[in-house]
Parts: sequence; C-alpha cells; structure tokens
Amino acid sequence: MLSNKVSEIMTTNLTKAPVSSTIFEVMEMMVAEDVGRIIITDDEIPVGIFTEKDVLKRVVNAQIDARKTPIKNVMTAPARAVREETHIVDAFGKMYRGKYRHLLVRGRRGKIVGIVSMRRILNLAVELGQGLNETKTLADIAAPAIVAVEQSATVFETIELMNKRSVSTVVVTAAGKPSGIFTERDVLKRVATKEINVQQTPVKQVMTAPVLTMPQSALVGDVLV
Repeated sequence: MLSNKVSEIMTTNLTKAPVSSTIFEVMEMMVAEDVGRIIITDDEIPVGIFTEKDVLKRVVNAQIDARKTPIKNVMTAPARAVREETHIVDAFGKMYRGKYRHLLVRGRRGKIVGIVSMRRILNLAVELGQGLNETKTLADIAAPAIVAVEQSATVFETIELMNKRSVSTVVVTAAGKPSGIFTERDVLKRVATKEINVQQTPVKQVMTAPVLTMPQSALVGDVLV
C-alpha cells in the first residue's frame, strides 16, 4: 500500500483562508472546522500553510496581537507540494527529511486537489505493518523519553518547555503521577482562541484529562482498537 499514490489517501476537503486574514480569524476557523491546519491563499493560489505547530511556536508565547497581526507573518511558507502520482513512501520521505507534517497535492494541471499528512501515512503504516499489530508492544514503539511538567506550572512555562524539547505533547503530573496531557490541539482550542493569561494560568486548567494509560506489554493492535 505504501507504494501506492498519495492521491489514494489524500484529504480532498481543503480548508482555506485568505492571506489577508488575521491570525485570530484563522485560529477560529481551525477550531470551527476541527482541523489542525489551514491552507493560506492569495487570490486562490496557495502561498503557505498554518498549523497547530505554528500556533505553539510562533503565536502564543510570542507577545503578538493575534487579532491585529496578519496570518502571513506567522504562516509556514512556501507551501510544499507533490504531484498526485507521487508514491506514498516518497511523500513520507520528503516530509521526514524536511521535518514537516503536511504536503499539498497537485493535480495534472497544477491545481491543488488535496493534502496529505504524516499522521495519515503513519496510521496507514501501522495498520498494514507486517505483523506489527499482532507482535509489537507499546514498549517496542514508545518514545524513549517522556516530557513531563507539574500541573502547577503555568501555561507559558509549559509551552516554553514544549518548544525547547520540540515536542507536540507533554504529560502533566501531580506529585509525580500522570493527571493529564497537554497537546498542540489544547494550545489552539483552550489557550490561543480563549485569549487566557498564559503567564498566570496553570496548565492544569487547560490540560486534557483524565489521561488514558495502558501497560507497556499491551499489543499495538489492542491499542488501536
């Protein structure tokens, strides 16, 4: 399946915003559409992409006015793209080497016809992995180091830690035990668009809880179910 074309797994429902939009307008659209990225266009031509990662790295702790600052100041540009006949594994390699998570997909006439994400490809790889679901455990694929923060830490401190460690998720703990998680999606939905005071608000108030846990011995297939 990974040798098939990106056109077979791409998302064709594209959420777009004009380059004249403010950061806040785009973030509100992301929340309303429940998406993690938006294509930024200039006269219908893609000129960039704005993602939850951009919210985390370039907006919340950056001391900018999201209601007045244009999206072009913080979007990721240029918008990278591959042709629709590109093999899935080649698209994955391009994203991995470039350290980005999304690729626009161009049709035969050059028009953007879809978008493909690294998450979609990785989910596909797990689903089709040679015996992965039946033989591999969480211990085999888990990240080697967990980034954690005490629930009394401020949102500002937590986001600074996430950016410093280049992670999209941190485990929030209470007395050393997991009490929740804080993710890029939480930053978008519960922080950036709510305009809370990140310097004073404890991460406990905006984390996702309760946190679901499974033993390291659990099979990947069981977790996916």
